[in-house]
Amino acid sequence: MSTLGNLIWLIFGGIIAGLLWFLAGVIMSISIIGIPWARGCFVIAKFSFCPFGRELIKRDELTGRSDVGTGALGIIGNIIWIVLFGWWLAIVHLLAAAGCAVTIIGIPFALQHAKLAAVSFAPIGKSVVKKHLAEAALMQNAQAELRGIRREQPAVSERVQPALREREAMLTEPVFQLSANTSPPPMPAPPKFTVARGEQKVGEFTEAEIKQHLSTGLLAQSDWFWNEEAKDWQPLTELAHMKGDI
Repeated sequence: MSTLGNLIWLIFGGIIAGLLWFLAGVIMSISIIGIPWARGCFVIAKFSFCPFGRELIKRDELTGRSDVGTGALGIIGNIIWIVLFGWWLAIVHLLAAAGCAVTIIGIPFALQHAKLAAVSFAPIGKSVVKKHLAEAALMQNAQAELRGIRREQPAVSERVQPALREREAMLTEPVFQLSANTSPPPMPAPPKFTVARGEQKVGEFTEAEIKQHLSTGLLAQSDWFWNEEAKDWQPLTELAHMKGDI
């Protein structure tokens, strides 16, 4: 589907948009003083040629590391870019988005022009990656941020601590052998895994339920799972590897 969308996009103006951004990058490189913006132009050119199935994402969100383009110099460079070129490039893409949206069938292309309009204001510090990689990076960043927030929460109050200590003592008491007349303890419930698709939670399933839903198509191998044993979100294919199924 992405391939077909990119092909139609190229035919109806995408190749022109990509070439113009590429030409802008070449001009910036030749001018020497424009080298800081040249890389941003080439990144947008790459996205302009094939926007479907790809996403623009900040490099620090993708790699987890800051660099010159994502730091203070990058912010200053983007401000200069907005004053000199960004505002009118954004207007061009917004007008193109409006023209595509009017046709109704061109709404998907209007959304891509809207993305290009947004990045026209700040091209420095961006990268183009496949959509699922961008979603995975953003999800892992959100998980890391959530862990940081939870670490900042205050410790358990003194009112709750005695109850916790009592529960720990109960769990550490010796277990006596069951007599012949004593019924065996119930089997523990199988662990459940939280499954998400993109940024939307699908539900919680056991391993057997996940296998069943994969076979019926309710779940896809590109979906992600998490439980207490996993440090971060992982694709469902990794669950099969962990269990030795494939």
